Amino acid sequence: MEKRYIKDIRLGLQEEWVESVIQRFLSVNHFERKVMYYEWSKFQGAETGLPQINRFFRYQYEGGLLHMEAWIENDKMEMGLTGWGSMMEKYPYLKGMQQLIDELLAPLPKDHYAVAALRREMRKEKIKRCVGGIFFVVLLLGFFVMWQWAR
Repeated sequence: MEKRYIKDIRLGLQEEWVESVIQRFLSVNHFERKVMYYEWSKFQGAETGLPQINRFFRYQYEGGLLHMEAWIENDKMEMGLTGWGSMMEKYPYLKGMQQLIDELLAPLPKDHYAVAALRREMRKEKIKRCVGGIFFVVLLLGFFVMWQWAR
């Protein structure tokens, strides 16, 4: 399992525009600036007794190259945005990251080799996310049917 969702994207766009897109994403999603990263400021779990899940984001845009890292943490460990653990928290964050990347890629030519490769990679991530969600629902339905049948 990967520890962080990491993307390096050669954008070659104006720094002010890239910065404004990322800052809007951070503001809309309630991230707060810390020393070396941004942390999601909407905390959960305290009222429900569930483990508290925090979202983190770090980026750097220099010389036309964007480096982004996104991850979540609970009380015990750091996790990337793919895989089964904490799936309900990962998938909305992954979807938001993919929307951010789509917005950042929008001004670039669609046939540019790097853009096309990144879009293919993101399509695979979306398919895995959907298949994982469907599998999870089927698994829950299977348990429900078995539970009803055992009664």
